[in-house]
This record gives sequence, C-alpha cells and structure tokens, in this order.
Amino acid sequence: MNILYLVNMNENNIKGLFTANHEKIMAIKTLLDKDDVLNMYSVQFYDVGLGKIFKKLSGKKIFVNNGDSFVKDGITYRKEYLKVNLRNRLIEKEDNDYEKYKDFIEKHEKEILECDAVVAMWGYPHGRLAYHIGKRYNKPYFVQYYGSDIHTNPYKNENVKKKIVEVLNNAENNFFVSNKLKESANGLGWNKENWSITKNGVNFEKFYQIDKSEKEELKKKLSIKDELVIGYVGSLTEVKRSDSLVKIYSKVNEKKKCKYIFVGDGDMRSQVEKEANENNLDSIFTGNVDITDVNKYMNLMDIMILPSRREGFGSVIVEANSLGVLTIGSDAGGIPEVIGDERYIVKEGEDFEKRYADTIIKFINSGWDKEELINRVKMEYDWKNIARNDLDIIRRVVKDEE
Repeated sequence: MNILYLVNMNENNIKGLFTANHEKIMAIKTLLDKDDVLNMYSVQFYDVGLGKIFKKLSGKKIFVNNGDSFVKDGITYRKEYLKVNLRNRLIEKEDNDYEKYKDFIEKHEKEILECDAVVAMWGYPHGRLAYHIGKRYNKPYFVQYYGSDIHTNPYKNENVKKKIVEVLNNAENNFFVSNKLKESANGLGWNKENWSITKNGVNFEKFYQIDKSEKEELKKKLSIKDELVIGYVGSLTEVKRSDSLVKIYSKVNEKKKCKYIFVGDGDMRSQVEKEANENNLDSIFTGNVDITDVNKYMNLMDIMILPSRREGFGSVIVEANSLGVLTIGSDAGGIPEVIGDERYIVKEGEDFEKRYADTIIKFINSGWDKEELINRVKMEYDWKNIARNDLDIIRRVVKDEE
C-alpha cells in the first residue's frame, strides 16, 4: 500500500498539533508491511507579492520559505509551500479553487498516480488539497480533524466553510478526535456517514515519571518548596480562555497558596503575565518548550487546568493523566470525553471562574486516585492501537478499490 500524507507541521512551532501528527505517523510506521510506502509532505505557506508588502507594513506575521525538509525522530518530512497572495485569496472565493493547489499537484503528479490513497492531517487547506487530488485522479482520500479546523476557522470565512463541507462530503472517511468535534462538523451542514472517531494518544517513552533527584533539582531551580503546584500547558489565547487563568488562580490563592506554572506562549501572554504580577501570584512562565521539558514541568504539577472555550480533543489531558496529574477542564468540545469523569468538569455559566476554583480546592482537600488516572490512559490512549484503527479503515477502502 502506498499512502501520500499531507501534514500540517511547522518544525518551528512544535505544539499539540505537530505532536499529534508526528506521533500518529511514528506509530503507523511500526505497523506497515515491508513493501508499504509513505510519502510525507509538510504543506506550509509563504507570502509573496503585494500581500506580503501589506502584511509587512501592518506588522502582521509573514510566512517565509524556510527550507526543503526537516527531520524528527528519524522521520524526514519534505516541505512544500502554498503561496499566500492576493490572487490566491481571490481564487479561494471561487467555487472552483483548483488553481490554488495546481502547482503542488502538477509537481507531484508521479507520486500521486502511484499512491493508493491520500491522507490529509488537517481540515483546511490540507483537506482541500486532498479533495482536488481525489477529484482529478480518482484517488480515495481521508481527512483527520483536530479542532479549530472545524469548530473555529470555517466560521471566520464563509468561503472556507463551504469548501470544508465539500471536503467532508467527498472524503472516504473523516477522522474526528472526539464525538463533540464530529457534532460541530454536523453543524456546518455535513451529515453523511463517512466518519469515525480516532483519539489522540500518548507516547509513553516521552511522558514518564522523572527520577526523584532530577525532580528535586528542578524544584530547587524554580524555587518550589512544599507548595502545591497547579499548571497550565497550552497556547495563551482567547480560544483557550487564557483571560480566565489568573482569575481562577487568584480565587484558589485566597484559600490555598500555591505555585503556578504556565507552559506555552501566545498573543495573550503579556496580558496574563501582567495580571499574574498584579495579583501577586507565585508564578512561572516558561514560554514554548520542547516535549522533553513539557514532561519535566508536568512532573512537577499536582493539578493541571484546561478551561478552553473551544477544544477538539486536548492532548495535554491524557499526557498529564499518564503521570497521575489530575486535570480539571471546562465542558468545551471534546474535553469531557477525554477526561471521562464529570467530577473533574466545570460547566459553562455564571461564576465560571469561582466554580472552577472551588473544584480545584475540593480536590486539593480530598485528593484523587493517581493510579486510576494512569491505568485509564494506558488502556485507552496508546498510539499504536489508535494508528492500527486508522490503518484498518484505510486498508479496507484501498482493498475495495483494487
């Protein structure tokens, strides 16, 4: 079997999406037959023309061509770029937007003709590229959806929404990380039966208990003594409800003095840091760190919170739980499904931050079963089992096409 993979991975922005793509592909490679082929392309973007000039003048982020490939854990990802310019923005508004993807498709026609299936690891534009490959060459395509490619981005742009629905309708199978995300896709106007749920998992070689001496050394470095440590891991953005983090922590601090670790970055970081200082929180901001350091910081936490407004899955939940760290989350998106216990969920509504803080205090006082958390993750979130499910679906379709 020959599969063309289109992934949404930027080696300079290694966060949850990058990790989910990479870990699944690593697991898939362990399950392949010796004659199977994976062609992997990281489809990225670069600004050109007047659009680039306008972005530069307005101080917006400019996408650049930053090389032909990158290697992660021995896997080589070749990079291709979709142009971001005024012409392509106009094409995007048309029903037939093939021209936007023409350069990639024509350049890789030989590989496309040789492949048995195309898998896009993001809804748009990666899924749209897969759609055009499927339509032009009669190749079955599959799309994996993770969150904002369904619950946020289509609602920002009516043209994108229309095209995502077309991608959903014509895919051989749509993989969703949670039932809630699948329901969000239904809300866009797609209602076919070409779907399955495939969760994100945990790499137990990367998330593990660090030894006691390393843990004590890190605590000493961060001036952590006997305090309880409450953490947050993720982007500091509106979608993640980062504007509520300090409000929640401040209410916790009124009853129990804790240490607060913020792992991640985002456009709200300066605001959150300012609020933390104004409220005299004993806090640590790490910025973006690699997966090794994420594991180390999680090892220091007693409780992690995830109060997102929208969330497709929430990989940090199972990563934290795999270490016995209790995660308390909002009821947004797939969070309740992943946590799997309503006691650890704070529902939307009035006094959200106060109720969140009260829930944290409740479990500080009562404790929780760490082994139960760890064992559940091992049973349900092993990447190899998840990858096997995906491959079985793809193989069945390819076999039927032969």
